[in-house]
Amino acid sequence: DPELEAVVRGRRLVDPHDIPLAGAAGSPEELAWAILEGLSLGDRKGLWSLMVTYDEYLTILWPEFPESRPITNIEAKYAWFFHERTTTSGISSGISLHGEKVLTLEKVVCAGGRAPYTNFTLYHGIEIHARTLDHEPVIIQCASAFVERLGGWKVYLYKD
Repeated sequence: DPELEAVVRGRRLVDPHDIPLAGAAGSPEELAWAILEGLSLGDRKGLWSLMVTYDEYLTILWPEFPESRPITNIEAKYAWFFHERTTTSGISSGISLHGEKVLTLEKVVCAGGRAPYTNFTLYHGIEIHARTLDHEPVIIQCASAFVERLGGWKVYLYKD
């Protein structure tokens, strides 16, 4: 495997490019506000629209993941299939837990750390700290990973 080092490094070596994330939020807080709104409305379509698209996954993210090495024989469409299923479950779980609640954002915490790649950065273990109308604290973890690219922010993964 000529790219075995990619596993140790955590990413494949690729050339930088200037492809933006379409319709991305301008900050993690802006993205979190949109997530809170989507959850409170039970808006599955709206929550999906905050996530990276298949084309973005295919052109921006997938080429840098170690799993995309030719020797693994994993096609992007199959990785996306499982990514999509996890997201569907995560959105359902998030709506089940937090739907119909009016929440006010307090802060966004990246509890799992950040992983820099050549063309994007992944933020893992995202926690959206909010408060109910009764000022009770709520921590939302269903939008478990964010991606940042050229100052634009999107959900990388929803997870239950």
